[in-house]
Amino acid sequence: MFHRFTSLFVGSLLFASLACGDDTSSTGSGGGGGSSSSTSSTGEGGSGTTSTSTTSSSSSAGGGGEGGEGGAVPFAISSPAFSEGGTIPSANVCVSGGGANQSPVLSWTAGPAGTQSYAIVMRDLDFQSGFLHWVIWDIPVNTLPAGIENVYEPSAPAGAKQAPFNQGLVGYYGPCSPNSVNTYQFTVYAIPSATLSGLSSSSSKQEAAAAIEAAATASASLSGES
Repeated sequence: MFHRFTSLFVGSLLFASLACGDDTSSTGSGGGGGSSSSTSSTGEGGSGTTSTSTTSSSSSAGGGGEGGEGGAVPFAISSPAFSEGGTIPSANVCVSGGGANQSPVLSWTAGPAGTQSYAIVMRDLDFQSGFLHWVIWDIPVNTLPAGIENVYEPSAPAGAKQAPFNQGLVGYYGPCSPNSVNTYQFTVYAIPSATLSGLSSSSSKQEAAAAIEAAATASASLSGES
């Protein structure tokens, strides 16, 4: 009887020990599961970090785009006097056409890196395959005021120079097509030098326009009708 009781007692102890071992193992497994969960969480965190890095990289690329080609403001020209395809005001039309022959206000965005000056060439697209009305270069700023003086070197903008329209007039000659509606194009050119070499007060508007086009790194146009 005693031996049977002892056997039962030892068996109970052994069962309890095994049960404890299972709990410990389960706890260890649970701990391992926690650790695995933590690892998984870390992995997700790592995944999140990668995602953040990717987002950051995309954002950085976007930022680079904004700083570079993608985000740089496109080279463009505009005027408060008229919009693209709009009617050019009578103030900007030639005197014989009933206007004041006053050059319009023109503004443009910055040219590409390395731009040091700008030039404007105005053409009548419907006459003689682009008849030249105005050629002005060595412009150091991004805006031309209204009514540029009709002289080789106007006072504003300082440093700018203009080609003669004809033997009797230097600089701007406005739209002048009283018997038809023509399209007049103002093109701004970005020039990589502060001064265009080879041009002088005796240069023709054709020579000046050719030199401008040859030197330009970029251009943008605005057209109006009159």
